[in-house]
Amino acid sequence: MAAVALTGATVPVSDGAVSARAVCGGRPPLGAQPVRRPQPHDDLDTPLSDVTFVVVDLETTGTVPGESRIIEVAAAKFRGGECLGTFQTLVNPGCGVPPFIVALTGITEALVVPAPAIDEVLPSLLEFIRGAVLVGHNLRFDTSFLDADLVARGRPRLANLRVDTLTLARRLVRDEVPDCRLATLAARFRTVTRPTHRALDDVLATAEVLHALFERAAGFGVLALDDLLALPSNPLALRKLPLLAGLPRAAGVYVFRAADGRVLHVGRAADVRNRVRSLFVTGGRRRVARLLRETVAIEYLPAAHPLAAIVTQLRLHHTHKPSFDGRPRRWKACAYLKLTAGRWVRLAVVHAPRDDGAVYLGPFQGVAPARFVRSAVEAALPFRGGGTDVVGLVRRGFSGDPEAILGPLAERAEALAAAGRTGDASFAQEQLRALSGALRRQAVVDGLRATGPLTLDVAGHQVELDRGRLLSVDGTPTPGMPPAPAATNRGGLPGREEADELLAVGRWLRREARAGRVRVVTPLAPPAAAAFAAALDGVEGSPA
Repeated sequence: MAAVALTGATVPVSDGAVSARAVCGGRPPLGAQPVRRPQPHDDLDTPLSDVTFVVVDLETTGTVPGESRIIEVAAAKFRGGECLGTFQTLVNPGCGVPPFIVALTGITEALVVPAPAIDEVLPSLLEFIRGAVLVGHNLRFDTSFLDADLVARGRPRLANLRVDTLTLARRLVRDEVPDCRLATLAARFRTVTRPTHRALDDVLATAEVLHALFERAAGFGVLALDDLLALPSNPLALRKLPLLAGLPRAAGVYVFRAADGRVLHVGRAADVRNRVRSLFVTGGRRRVARLLRETVAIEYLPAAHPLAAIVTQLRLHHTHKPSFDGRPRRWKACAYLKLTAGRWVRLAVVHAPRDDGAVYLGPFQGVAPARFVRSAVEAALPFRGGGTDVVGLVRRGFSGDPEAILGPLAERAEALAAAGRTGDASFAQEQLRALSGALRRQAVVDGLRATGPLTLDVAGHQVELDRGRLLSVDGTPTPGMPPAPAATNRGGLPGREEADELLAVGRWLRREARAGRVRVVTPLAPPAAAAFAAALDGVEGSPA
């Protein structure tokens, strides 16, 4: 067995099969955009200077993978601008070389007949590219031939991450060159090695083009592998890409601001940089494009704990009402369902509760949901002319005993189904779901508000609440979190901002309680403990 000489490595191959050169002149390389099917990589946030790239090129007898054959393979490995070694070999295709290919490449049948077959070359090539990011100019062409030969021999397809200098050039320098062919780009960047339609020359020229394109990408803040792989194709998103420069790969809340200081969008993520970058990748969508066009700055607010991030985002929504977020619009027409007091008792939809002795359910995100729940209550009980018994059932249902209303409505839905009135039964089921959800939300809001100051141990973190509103996590207030506004509605009922936050806190606590990760630290009086346990469907450690 012979060996391919590499910088710091050897790969065994058949005698006479492969020649190697450790000459890699020109500029250091870099990566470009991936083609399809990118595979997982351990450290996508690795700086490009620490990533190992292997530039690959093939010469073939034609353009159809599986039918045409490979006649030459070359590759060069780079890391941090240093050439670690090259791999080059002619390949016996087992068939003739078309005259056009001979004229284009200079590779004749006399040259390939003594060369090894692809079966002998593939193991050495796979060892050479193992663990590296593949790079090529129109890389899909080269990998499709390699994949076809691998599959034909019962081997899996290449799983390396891939970057393509053709795609990268189209996104970065398309307006500077007449076309993005390798020869055109090599002339534009004045590479030391010029492409000659021979595999190794094309590999070295591609590596130099790669580095020149990387210098262009660095001007947009592309310094790590994940930034490179997610480089947007939309020109607007590309121009706005430098806004990502100050965003960390950490949990928190991000705020898009316009030139006049308005808040356009508020979001949260476990990896803020990656989440915001995904918006740039989808920048071609009309609404996202409008957002990017108006954005001049993106701020980051650290919030390591998920509940702190949830509440910070909600309070920023309520404070600034971002024009590109749906939550403020959904809560714009806040409404309540009111069981009136006095001689003429009825259910009314109102926009603001009063301290008038009536019983309220809500708030709802609009008039239409409140009216639909009202229709469900009226379908469940003979409200008109039902007397004090019916009114008492409604009061009980609104005040913590949901079965007083849900039971009759469920019986009505079952009776309609038994009578064969499937359409009416289906509508009754929708009413039942809407009413059940409204009562469930009411129980969460009332249960959290009944606790007063409360300290919880949630998965080892100390969460401090006051009437369900978040104060701090692990004793530290979240930077940038607006303070909780005081309730403004009369009658002691929550307003839309308070209800929105209480429901978000309740949903998060309920998930954690179901996983057994919530323990009540602050002693609660029996009524408050019962309300809290009902709101969260039972919490470990809460008093009976």
